[in-house]
Amino acid sequence: MAAILVHSPSQYCASFIQADVPEFLFERLSSGSEVLLWSVYSCLLLLTEDPLFFSQCHSVYGIESLVRSLKEALRLTNVEVQRQGLLLLTEILER
Repeated sequence: MAAILVHSPSQYCASFIQADVPEFLFERLSSGSEVLLWSVYSCLLLLTEDPLFFSQCHSVYGIESLVRSLKEALRLTNVEVQRQGLLLLTEILER
């Protein structure tokens, strides 16, 4: 999904958002897998580039899951996971 969004965000973001994919991704944030967390953070970060993400209230729905997962991610040793999560939180809070 991230590969699709990286190459054609304007073409696919709205479709993913309207299909409620962000809700599914926010639910996956409870995982302890560093690879999965990094992937989910990255996908959500790409989806935030579309204003529809915010108008559909996905950021409101997922903020609690995001904060909870960041709390756990800060205990991990992989700094890239932490960085992606913090970038996502920053993007959501700024908008």
